[in-house]
Amino acid sequence: MPVVIIEESESLKKIIDGATFYYKRVPGHTRNRLMTKYTNRRTGAINWGSYGLELMEDGLTGWKDVITKAGEQVPFSRDIIPNLPDRVQGELIELLGENVEKQEGDIKNSPITPSNKS
Repeated sequence: MPVVIIEESESLKKIIDGATFYYKRVPGHTRNRLMTKYTNRRTGAINWGSYGLELMEDGLTGWKDVITKAGEQVPFSRDIIPNLPDRVQGELIELLGENVEKQEGDIKNSPITPSNKS
C-alpha cells in the first residue's frame, strides 16, 4: 500500500447513531504534543479529558444530523463539542487517537472532499 500524506483539506467520515462526523487524520506529532501538554510533569498523570477535547477540536471538521432535543439541526462549532454525549465523544476520541497508518484504510473506504460533505 502506498504512503498517503496527511493534508489539511482531507475529510473522512464516521457515522455514529445516525449522525455523520467529518474528520481529518491527526498526525502523530500533534498527538504527541497534546500528550506532553496534558501530562503532569511531577506525577506523570495524564489529563485525559483535556487531551481528548483538544484532540476532537483539532480533528473534527464538521458534522451532519447532530440535533437538539427539539429536533433542530445544530451547526458545527468547536464550542459545542464538549456538549456531545460522552459515549459519542469516546468513539470520536478513540478514532482520532488511532495511529495514522490504521486510518489510511479509511481513506480508501470513505474518501470525501470538503465540497461534498452533504
